[in-house]
Amino acid sequence: MFNPFFDQKTSITFVAALLLAGCAQPKATQPRDTVTAPLLVVSHTSLPTFQVVAGTVRSQTTSTLAANVVGTVMRVSVSEGDRVRKGDVLVAIDAREPRAQADRARAGRDEVERAIDAATSNAQLAEATWRRYDALHARGSASKQELEEVTNRRSMAQAELARLIAQRAEARAAATQADAVLAYSSVRAPIDGVIAARFVDPGAQAAPGVALLTIEEEQATRVDASVPEGVVVHAGDRAFVESGSQQIAANVVRVQPSVDRNTRSALVQLAMEAPLRAGSLDRKSVVYGK
Repeated sequence: MFNPFFDQKTSITFVAALLLAGCAQPKATQPRDTVTAPLLVVSHTSLPTFQVVAGTVRSQTTSTLAANVVGTVMRVSVSEGDRVRKGDVLVAIDAREPRAQADRARAGRDEVERAIDAATSNAQLAEATWRRYDALHARGSASKQELEEVTNRRSMAQAELARLIAQRAEARAAATQADAVLAYSSVRAPIDGVIAARFVDPGAQAAPGVALLTIEEEQATRVDASVPEGVVVHAGDRAFVESGSQQIAANVVRVQPSVDRNTRSALVQLAMEAPLRAGSLDRKSVVYGK
């Protein structure tokens, strides 16, 4: 028997089933891009620790100058902070007495040289005379006494020449020493650098061992830093030095084995890869420990 309601319901259900079947159909597969990337293996590692400490930039070469003679300081040509070149005269000491001694020594040397010239001529004459009398004596034209007399004169002339030659060596040495003492009256810069300290003014008394000036290289690559005793630092550890916004790579080159009793810190020396001006006190040294 025909049932219109059943047929309508069945038709609706069928259409819905067709729609659902259409929706369930698989979509077309899209191709995927291939990416090439390095493969890293995860491993454990230890990160370095670091400690910020205060440091002072220092020169590798620092010279404290003193006089080699006793005398009054006549002139000081430099002040702290002045740049100097190797060989520049920095301090002049009263040189009147050393100059007089040098003049006397040179005069004595020249006098010996003139005496040697005269003695050389006399020895040559005595030698020629002896040869002539020796030939005469061989022919019987000169007596034995005459030959002995010229022989003695020749020996005396040779001895005098030898004495003066020995004296010449002493006179030359005395003149050289006097010139050296005279040169000591001018204190010269041993290196190119900057005057770091001045301890003397004109009128002061200079003497060996009394400091006059301190000179150091202007561009320095050494940093001295005080590291607390609890921070473990080894020679070869990495570091860097802050100079304003600039960071300069450095390495630890020396660690003082003992600890200062007052500050409870050890001195650590760094070597920078680029120079800074010596004497800087506001540089910060960052030392990396392992």
